[in-house]
This record gives sequence, C-alpha cells and structure tokens, in this order.
Amino acid sequence: ELRPLDRDRALAGLIGLATDEASFRALVGTAPADVPVTPSTAPALVAWYSGRAECDEVIRVGQLGLAAGISARSFEGPAAGCLSREVGWSLAEQALGRGPVLDRAALVLGQPAGTIPGPIPRPEKPFWTAFEERRFEEVAAFAPLDWRGLALAHLGRLEAAEKALNSAAAEGGDAAVIAYGRSLILAQRGDFTGSTLAALQASHATSSEPWVQKVAEGIALSRCLKWGKAQRALLAALRVAPGYLEALEALSDVPQALRVPASEIALRYVPSGRVSADRWAGWYRSQERYTEARLALSWPAGTLPEDSESRARRAIALGRIESAERQQKAAREAFGSAMQLAEELKSKELFCEAAARRSLIAGEDIDDAELVVLEAVCRSHPMALDAIGRIAALRGECKRVHDYSRRALDAGSDPADISGWMEPCSPAEYVDKWLKLRVDAVHHLPEQARELLAHRIHPGDEDELPTSEELAARERPLLVRQLAAMARIADDGGAKFVALTYPFPGAHHERLRDSLSAAAPAARIPLLDLYAHFDATYTDAEWQAMRTPEDHINSRGDAETGGEIRRWLKLRAALPERGE
Repeated sequence: ELRPLDRDRALAGLIGLATDEASFRALVGTAPADVPVTPSTAPALVAWYSGRAECDEVIRVGQLGLAAGISARSFEGPAAGCLSREVGWSLAEQALGRGPVLDRAALVLGQPAGTIPGPIPRPEKPFWTAFEERRFEEVAAFAPLDWRGLALAHLGRLEAAEKALNSAAAEGGDAAVIAYGRSLILAQRGDFTGSTLAALQASHATSSEPWVQKVAEGIALSRCLKWGKAQRALLAALRVAPGYLEALEALSDVPQALRVPASEIALRYVPSGRVSADRWAGWYRSQERYTEARLALSWPAGTLPEDSESRARRAIALGRIESAERQQKAAREAFGSAMQLAEELKSKELFCEAAARRSLIAGEDIDDAELVVLEAVCRSHPMALDAIGRIAALRGECKRVHDYSRRALDAGSDPADISGWMEPCSPAEYVDKWLKLRVDAVHHLPEQARELLAHRIHPGDEDELPTSEELAARERPLLVRQLAAMARIADDGGAKFVALTYPFPGAHHERLRDSLSAAAPAARIPLLDLYAHFDATYTDAEWQAMRTPEDHINSRGDAETGGEIRRWLKLRAALPERGE
C-alpha cells in the first residue's frame, strides 16, 4: 500500500539481507530474475549478481538501472568484479548523454552549457537546446526549412533532408546550414569528396550562422589533414556546443602527437545528447576500446530502438568491431545480417555499405557470384566501387583497376585511398588531374579548396608540426601539462601558485606524487610535497589514523596541511605583511 518508491527501497533492503537463493526467495518473495529493475532495486541487484560472479546479469541490470537514472558510483563499484571501473563509467556516460548537455567549465560558474564567451557566439535559436541535445525530431518538427533539413540529415532520413534543404535553398535559407546539411547527407552516402567540398562551401558562406560555419570548417580541414587549423575551428565550435558528436569525431582524428592541450581536454567530453548505439560503438571503436563498443550495441530490450534501420546500423557497427578484432567470420555474418535488414527496408545505401564491407573481408578470394551482385546492385555507390577496385588490384586485373578507379573517384570515394590501390596498374597522378576537374566544376568554393583536398593526397611538412621542445612537453602527463599552464596563468596575473601532493598513503596518490615530483622541475611547477612531509613526520599508524571513511584526511591532517602551506609561503616571502 506504500508509494512505489518506498516499496522499491524496502525491496532493495531485503535483497541486501539475502545470503543465498533460498533466503532471497523467502525475503523478497520471488526469484532474482523476476525483481523489477528500478532506480532503487538496481544497485542491490547489481551487488547480488556481482557477489555470485553472474556477470551477464550484472551488466544487464546495470544497464537497465543506468537507463533509469541510477548514479555511476552505485553501478561501477559493485560491478567491479565483472567490469573495470573505466568500462562501468563508459556505460554511465551513454546513459547520462541522453539528458541535458553538461559543460564542466560553465557548471563551475553556474552558467548554462556553451555560454562561456568564445570566438563565436551561441546560435540564438528557440530550438537550440533541442539541437545540442540531439532531439532532432523536435527540431525537424518546429524549425525553419534549412535547420529542418539539417536535423533530418542528422537523423539519417536522407531523402526527406534533401527535399527540405532544396526547398530552403529556393526560399533563400541560410547557405551555411544548407551546405552543411548536404555535407552530412553525402557523407552518409559514402561520398567523401562531395561531402568535404560541401563542408568547405558551408565554411565560406556569407551572412550565415557562425557556429555552423565553424563546425563545417573544422570537419573539412580535419579531412584535409590540416591539423592545426582544424583544431582551432573545432575547439571554437565545441566551446559553444560541448560534446557535439560530429566535431568530436573530427577532433579525434588528429594524431596524438599533434594535438594541442585544449584538444586533449575537449576529447575528455563524451558525445552528448541522444547518440544512437551504432554511433556510440563507432566512437569507442575509433579509440580501440572494443569492450565498450560491444556493450554500446547490447543494451537490453526496451533501451534501444528495434526498427529495422536501427538494427541494420547496429549490425554494420558490430561487423566493423569484429573486423577490427580480426574475427573475420563473425564480421561477415554481421554484415550479412545488415544486408538482409537493408533489403527489407529497401535501403540501397545501407545494403551497399554492408555488402562492400563484407566483400573486403574476403578480398581477392571473394566468391565471383558475390562480386557480381555487388557490381549489379551498387554500381554507383562510392564504397562499393572502391571495394571492387581494391579486389581487382589484389587480383592484378589492371583493366578493371583503370575502370573502377575512375568510377570510384567520380562517385566520391576518398581520393587518398584510391591513389593507394590504383598503382601499379594506373599512375596515381591521374587523381591530381581528376581532382582539378572535380573542384572546378563546383560553384561557390573557396579558392584554396583544390589545394586543401590535394593536401590529403600529398601531406607535407606544412601541417604546423610542433617544435621538438613542444613535443617533449606534450610527452609529459596531462596532469603535469595542466598544472604548468595554471602556474603560467597565475604568474601572469601576479598571483602565487603552488601544486600540492595529497597527504594520504594510498597507492594511487603515491603514483600521482611520483609522476608529479619527477616532472615538476623541468615543467617549472612550484611543488610542495605534502606526501613526503607526512611520510617523514608521522608513523604509519599515526598517518593511517588520520584517514576518514571517505578516503580523505581528518581535521588533524588538515591542520598540519595548513601549517605546512603557511610555512612554505613564508619561506618564499609570499605572505602579506601583518596588517595588510
């Protein structure tokens, strides 16, 4: 007769008292598998299954609980025997991302996400919050035609998006929004060149939305391997929309050695908003985090959409994971499932993508009948033409290589990929000649568009490579780099800065202390080693007695810390004179 919340809390308490299956049934009145997963019961059920090493159930209940809103701590702690804490947090991030966008910097100042001033303004649109939370259905329902088309492109509803964008262009809509929407459509159809050129068009559109221009510019520059300029554009866009997936994906393509510190910080944001399972899997796969990538595709029934298109996209994502892990048979099966689902949908784009990826696994040993189907059905699909050309190159069939390299280029396949497999049958210089003709045929492009795309094929030293001193600094741990930056900012503002090690004898604090102590002199970080002070001042028993249940030091330890900081500042004449 109680409220459901009270009942569930009571159930959780009873689950915590159960010691075996029999006592569980006696106390709770049902089997563990029949207990409803709610925010109250989920942590108790996770602990129950974890104590019995039933890891499949730990994950299932944890995912349902996270989807219902339980905290990450109440899942990743009890689940530690089945999942590393990193993986547990990754699952929590997927659940958290479905709600409001969290901007850490803005939260500190008590501001909404994306409102800290940056190089470009936040779009003043009534639907902007829905857009950044990826509630694109709402944007498509209420926004003007240009933004409606862009929202539909994000949703993968390509024909409807195209129709809306064409109508918007006829009615004088925002040129950047229209071009960026077309870029997303072409990218989903596998047209790399057309998508990149459309993004460049968007970046140079006049009298357009600055944020859209900057996102499009960053994506285009990243594809053209212009890493320095790409990072500046993408970071500016991410200041406005933290966690915007398309910008994060482009930023993550920047090679580790060439990332500026701000990029490393931005990439610690997870994709925000309603990100589909296949895109989550792709995000983790690109970082070679295959456990998280698989889990992103395997949330329990009721938490993922079950329409055929979503299932087909998840099957393709699974195939890509299997292929990356060299599970070739499983990969072909996954792509085969995607092909069947795409046939039911009558989706040529999805069918051809799955078929092309499936054929490349077999390579030159592909069955000729499978190759005939691919050629017949997907004669204009960029990814399929690229796959057929690659297979012909492996087989040494130069006549087909000549034919399919040209056809793949015309369809929009990545010219850098094609120039890699067309030799020795065809000279790669042909790509340069084709590129000039393709770029010249597109209107409203910036003058340097051909040069930028050519840079993808012939990358050189003009990529704004860091100096040897900058590279050495970037090899330091991120914590050290951030503290060094904080010290410089404080010094510029006339403030005294000191980094402190933590005076607690835990192994994780010891590792941090060792890393910081080793790097602080070269990084010019003023460091007060409180850990060393406590180690020299107290016995192990005295030191342990200062530990609180929350893994902090108690008031006695805080008093000692304050005194030591004062002594350190006094020695450096950093305290104000008495009376000031």
